[in-house]
Amino acid sequence: MLENLLNLVKENTQSDIVNNPAIPDNFNGEAVQETSNHIIAGLKDQFSSGNMGGLMGLLNGGSENVANNAIVGQIVSSLAGSLAAKFGVNESQAQGIASNVVTKVISQLINKVNDPNDSSFDLQKMAKELGGGGVGGMLGGVFGNLFK
Repeated sequence: MLENLLNLVKENTQSDIVNNPAIPDNFNGEAVQETSNHIIAGLKDQFSSGNMGGLMGLLNGGSENVANNAIVGQIVSSLAGSLAAKFGVNESQAQGIASNVVTKVISQLINKVNDPNDSSFDLQKMAKELGGGGVGGMLGGVFGNLFK
């Protein structure tokens, strides 16, 4: 499941990271990995902090207002700071890069989670991978087969 999320990140970083002169070419791979790390960490943080309702609201709420979501905003802010600190991208560019990539990835994740014909993202499996057995198991118990 997390591998599918990593693939979404890779698919959505070509123009914003790989082809972006603000990020030196020798850092492209690291910047893509950093982006993956921040998105996964941001989602994991929601589980560990007990904000399953907020996360479920994001993932089930449709992809129209992703950029205005507080969870997405936290991930964008975290990633932008990292891009600026680690790769020398100015703060304004880092914010733009992070916002574009995270919004695209989360929007596609939402679409895939809610597509009954796409089994690449199952919320119960994702919950287990992001939150460990305890939280994931609890989420599965609470929502049953609703997300299959």
